[in-house]
Amino acid sequence: MPTFMNHSLVYRQVERSSFSHYAGDFDQLPKMAKQNFASRQAGYRDGVVLVPVPADGFFSATVALKPGAQLYGTFESRREGEAPRKTLRAVGQKTPAKRVDLVLYRQDVLAESEIRFLDEQSDDVWEIVSINARPTDEEEPIHPMTLMHNHFGSDGGTTTKMIPLVFEEELRRSFEYWADKAMAQEYIKADSAGIDYSDAVSAITMVLDAATEEGHQLSDKQICDSIPWEHLRSVRAKYNTLKK
Repeated sequence: MPTFMNHSLVYRQVERSSFSHYAGDFDQLPKMAKQNFASRQAGYRDGVVLVPVPADGFFSATVALKPGAQLYGTFESRREGEAPRKTLRAVGQKTPAKRVDLVLYRQDVLAESEIRFLDEQSDDVWEIVSINARPTDEEEPIHPMTLMHNHFGSDGGTTTKMIPLVFEEELRRSFEYWADKAMAQEYIKADSAGIDYSDAVSAITMVLDAATEEGHQLSDKQICDSIPWEHLRSVRAKYNTLKK
């Protein structure tokens, strides 16, 4: 009888992340995997399967891009000790999912790219690595960057074992799907989104310095007149543009 458990990577997928997420208790995920394991579909290689589960409580971060959409990038590790990767995100809101697959890796497959003790390498234990939730019924292939990291042996990647022709076909399918889509994140870091708050900080500092300078305390009107409003307006305009 197979055993199911959560992998550490799936715990990244929370509401404030740029990933699809489950709003319920993550302890329920292994139970869902077990209940629906008979309906599993083959993944990109042996030892990787997609298990469809009911979409209730799941939210999808996949959004369709429109011309002029603002994207922002990061270069960071998925988890401590792993080499960083480049990512692109869109500013946007997640939506309730229509279809959900739990991506399960067999433990012996995970052991190919992770340091594990002998008793943690089993072909009868499956770990939930990712929640793939999408807003439509359309099938969602693996992201092209993830596929390439796996195929070319990046740190933390699991080899695809694909021959060149199969890899090219899978990469084309992935590229065509993700060409006009991205993962959305509503909560973003200002520096990641290209917003420079130094102007706003400088404006506030100038006002406070002027208002508290010894012997030159300003009235409310003078404080208001001293604020460089154009600095603040430019920062707000850029932030509002990113939110659209």
